[in-house]
Amino acid sequence: MSIMITLSNDNPGWHAKALLAVASLLATFLIGLTLWMAAAIERFLGRTGINVMTRVMALIVARSA
Repeated sequence: MSIMITLSNDNPGWHAKALLAVASLLATFLIGLTLWMAAAIERFLGRTGINVMTRVMALIVARSA
């Protein structure tokens, strides 16, 4: 949320604000889709796949921090 506010202040035009709104809606949709499909993703990946993905995501988060 703070990134959206900062980007909105840095880009005062309506075009930039519209792009931020579209990006926010797209992110919301993709997160919702991922949560909705969570059971199917879990069946597809299995326990080992989930453990691998958890470790990969931890590395990505650690790298970006």
